[in-house]
Amino acid sequence: MPTCIRSSGVALAYMVMHCTLILLVQVTPLALEDISWRYFIIFVVMDALFVVILYIFFPETKGKTLEEMEALFGDKVCRHLTIHVQRIPHVLTTVYVKVAETLEAAGQHDADEKKQMRYHETSIS
Repeated sequence: MPTCIRSSGVALAYMVMHCTLILLVQVTPLALEDISWRYFIIFVVMDALFVVILYIFFPETKGKTLEEMEALFGDKVCRHLTIHVQRIPHVLTTVYVKVAETLEAAGQHDADEKKQMRYHETSIS
């Protein structure tokens, strides 16, 4: 969850989890008495359903950076932050900020940096 709603989201998740646990604690003895072991088939079916839903509707985020995940979910990405400071003695300090707003621009910036690094590595050798 984004930072601005994380505390509310976590609180809501805990509330739902605890309400579900209370419901399960109240229902389980009655269900075991009436349908015995078949009660657990409900959990197996629900787990299988959730796995299918997660596989189909939730994007893979393993091995991705936070910026790549933000871009995946449609947010603007700040991959590289370049700050240029111009100092004028005894007057004012001006700060210029350049932000790569898309993942493609950030990827191009990474590619350019890698080319420069390769150039420096070969020129040193």
